[in-house]
Amino acid sequence: MENLNINFDQTISASTINMITAGAILVLSVLIVLIIVVIKRWHGRFIPMALGLLAYIVFGFMFSQLIMSILALVPNIDQTFQYNMNAYIVIYNILLAVGFGIARWFATRIMAGRYDREGDVILAGTGLAVGDAVMTYGLSILSFYVYAQAISSNGLQKVIEDMLASGISEENVLTEYTANISQLFNSPEAMWLLMGVSAVLDIALNI
Repeated sequence: MENLNINFDQTISASTINMITAGAILVLSVLIVLIIVVIKRWHGRFIPMALGLLAYIVFGFMFSQLIMSILALVPNIDQTFQYNMNAYIVIYNILLAVGFGIARWFATRIMAGRYDREGDVILAGTGLAVGDAVMTYGLSILSFYVYAQAISSNGLQKVIEDMLASGISEENVLTEYTANISQLFNSPEAMWLLMGVSAVLDIALNI
């Protein structure tokens, strides 16, 4: 603990937690209402949505993760990622975009001649959107929410102590604090709601 350069007096405001919750509720509400409207109005079926979700998981998420893991096996590239996270983020997002394009093509090819209702097409896009929202927004916002609740209830020092007690090294704790936890203290409260709005716009673009 003494080697960690962390201000343990920092606290999480109730507004930050409320904004995180509001953003998550916004995304869930849009998805639920959208699915219901498409099924009722355009008679969309669930299979195209499941197909879109599967296509995203296989060709979007798993494809990008696999290629990044292969690149990390190359010593020079792995060292570059360690010292330049911006390079890692740029390359990962390029691979994710390529995988996303493949996922759209795959879903379209499978649907052709079988699921050609307007509602089917919209729900296929919704499936892609659900995968994108869960992987890129849902998992990260859930992590932030868990940290925010824990810090609000027990304090930052107790959270760090629990991480160390679980066997995480001080170096990894400091990395996690710098990359994620510190954002809860340093980011404007409205940003957490805007992240939800951004996820909603991504959903619309995918559809």
